[in-house]
Amino acid sequence: STTVTVTNKDGSTTTELVDGKARAGLNNLEIGGRNLLTNPVYFLADGSVSNGITFNRTSNPSAWKIKGTATSTVNVSLIGFTNTSTPTDSTILLKEGQTYTESVKVEGSWADGAYLDVGISNSSGSWLSQVNLHPNTAKSHTFTATAEQYALRYWNFHIPSGESVDCTVYCKFEIGNKATDWTPAPEDVQAEIDSIEIGGRNLFLNTV
Repeated sequence: STTVTVTNKDGSTTTELVDGKARAGLNNLEIGGRNLLTNPVYFLADGSVSNGITFNRTSNPSAWKIKGTATSTVNVSLIGFTNTSTPTDSTILLKEGQTYTESVKVEGSWADGAYLDVGISNSSGSWLSQVNLHPNTAKSHTFTATAEQYALRYWNFHIPSGESVDCTVYCKFEIGNKATDWTPAPEDVQAEIDSIEIGGRNLFLNTV
């Protein structure tokens, strides 16, 4: 038998027997990488406070800064959707038979009891995918679309009373059955570039 050893980013290693089912598993690996989350409908204003937890937007719509101690149970929607059958910037076109992965990454301190409720629904409000992601344990979820349709997305934040967080949360939705490192959607990168204003010309006359 042949073995393949993979060195992970944290320095740990994973060894697989490249034989039978193990080989089939490697052959069936699908990796996308492109973040499909862009132009969300914001349910929270920047700087909103809910039961002691402050939510601040970052420069990217799929990332949030979250900080504070919950004075009572927190249950808020970060980004979401409007229920409509008309495709908008807040919808994603799912392809029938295509596999997708939802994932979350956290930088900073995350409470053990806190989680993100993430999902995709169709325009009628029926869930196509719904799961609780706990960044300390379950960080991703994979599902296969059963039909081609426009889907609406949401990310809800939950934290039990008395728990504390101080972190940045990064959300990602991509094609494939493997969660990859967070990257912004290309459209959002371009939007940041388009918004840059550079002057350079000194407007004071007759100066040295």
